[in-house]
Amino acid sequence: MEKEPTPLEKWNSLTLANNFIFCKVLEENPDVCKELLEMLLDIKIDRIEQPKSEQTFKTDFDSRGIRLDVYVKDGTGRCFDIEIQTSNYMRLEKRARYYQGLMDVDSIQSGQEYSALKDSYVIFLCLGDAFGHRLPVYTFRYRAEEDKNILMNDGTVNIFFNATMYDKMQSENLRSFFRYLCGKNSDDNFTDRLSALVERVKMNAQWRHRYMTIEQEIKLQV
Repeated sequence: MEKEPTPLEKWNSLTLANNFIFCKVLEENPDVCKELLEMLLDIKIDRIEQPKSEQTFKTDFDSRGIRLDVYVKDGTGRCFDIEIQTSNYMRLEKRARYYQGLMDVDSIQSGQEYSALKDSYVIFLCLGDAFGHRLPVYTFRYRAEEDKNILMNDGTVNIFFNATMYDKMQSENLRSFFRYLCGKNSDDNFTDRLSALVERVKMNAQWRHRYMTIEQEIKLQV
């Protein structure tokens, strides 16, 4: 029987694909978070606010709360949620729907007009194919059934990347990033920076202790 790795061995083997590492890297490095968003969405962002990892939203006592991996707004008020998903790709579309709703609640103040709602993006970085059609990315916006050229223009976008199809991504930057996320060799400036930041996170004793505490709590719940 293969020996189970020790908590320290497990920690030392973690990559950016691990939820804890992913959140810490983006939260501690807003410039990297901004560059990643620009690459994923092919948009230009002037500036972003401080990213918040494991941001919790809940509308009232009885509602189901959510914890977003990395939540950030840009200088115009646009909202971005970036989720790293390594397994369990079932019902991600329902999660995206719920996330969008709670992000809207967070972004509009009491008494404001609905026109104050800014564009919001829910982005899943999946290490598998969430929809089974072997596409590298699935982008969803509301369209009229009667005429697919008519967009609802409500400002919501849900995007699901399929990292396993990295070789089919549209740009070399995307191909390189998702190759790296899948644990393959990747050689460009951005992934080199990410690799260095991952190692920096793993050198932090406080975060190592926090991760091991979380792992222990999960084991006790099983």
